[in-house]
Amino acid sequence: MPEQEAPRMGGDVLRNFLYLDERQLNQYISQMEDGLRRIASRSLSSEKGGGAELNAKFMKLGLNGKTADGESQEYADDGPARFERLLALVAGDEERFDWRDIEEDESLLEGMKAGHLITFGGELYESDLTKATSSTGVLGMLPLLQTIAKMPGMTGGAELDQALSGGTLEAMQGFGQAMNGKSILQGEIQDTDWRFVSLVDSAVQVEGTAYVVGKISKVWGEGDWRLLPGTPMMAQLPRAKRREIERKGPDKGAEMMWMEGPAVELEILAIYR
Repeated sequence: MPEQEAPRMGGDVLRNFLYLDERQLNQYISQMEDGLRRIASRSLSSEKGGGAELNAKFMKLGLNGKTADGESQEYADDGPARFERLLALVAGDEERFDWRDIEEDESLLEGMKAGHLITFGGELYESDLTKATSSTGVLGMLPLLQTIAKMPGMTGGAELDQALSGGTLEAMQGFGQAMNGKSILQGEIQDTDWRFVSLVDSAVQVEGTAYVVGKISKVWGEGDWRLLPGTPMMAQLPRAKRREIERKGPDKGAEMMWMEGPAVELEILAIYR
């Protein structure tokens, strides 16, 4: 089965948004347009020679002896519309806004820095850490496993019950609660060696191929390791201590909490297909 391709940024694309950070989007639009539009209006007009019947509400305007039929429309300026407008504002002026379309030019991966906005096709998946500790993942299944383990005649039930009662469940629950409603989304930038990671609301659950737009907050190179964003305890450590830990890299068996470069950490603006 051929590999699914992510949609390209250009062209007339009807986008199915899987995620759109409207707070971030509104900030960009407001800066570029000197304010944020709430309601937009559109006027359509055409000249008539006279005697034509109107099938809609029109305003009659005198224009050089002719009649101009004008129709005025108002419509809500919603998130998807603002996203399309953002693309139009950036088009042709990408360098000014530090906007990099990786699918158009993979060489733009070199020299990426915090603050750059990048767009790319990618393969997205929930991190193993989130899957293990979220209420919708393995953690949510543990009460059912405990019940099954106590069922009479269950082979290996005693061993499973002992494993679940040894503090593992409590530790996982505590970790999940400390994530404070966030989950860790990871992925690979299509057709490159680069990976990405982002801290998103736990309600955002995306798997598979999609197009991603995001602002870079951190970049690290090949062979370097960084702790996943939002990891409890580590996020509270002083910066110097975190750097010391990251220079050493992960202990054996703790790779789940890390990501190896080349990679970027993103504040995701949009995910769509």
